[in-house]
Amino acid sequence: AREVLRMPRLFWLLTALCVILYCGILPFNNIASAFFVDTRFHELPQAEAQQRAGFAIALLYLVSAVGTPTFGGLTDMIGYRTHFLSLSAALLFATYAFIFNLPPEVTMFLLGCVYMVFAGALWPSF
Repeated sequence: AREVLRMPRLFWLLTALCVILYCGILPFNNIASAFFVDTRFHELPQAEAQQRAGFAIALLYLVSAVGTPTFGGLTDMIGYRTHFLSLSAALLFATYAFIFNLPPEVTMFLLGCVYMVFAGALWPSF
């Protein structure tokens, strides 16, 4: 158990960043449909509001599924993993800071970019 506490500082920083970013994206995705229906699509009929919210939510996974392999390869070629990890954290903060000012599609697209940049830069480093 004491060996765990002697892990390098970089390991603990990467672990903390991983927890923060995943806790910032995945739990929100669980409530995003209700959030968007209640806050952004409340004037639409319920079925249409849920459909539009579902489309917005799908963008997160679409962007990350299509972009992560390409971005990971790019990161392998040019490096700058720490810069990209910092960029993903800053983009997560900015996305949530403007969540009430951005359309849901833009919000989820940006969260997909956060997820893409984070996964493409972090996971090859382990």
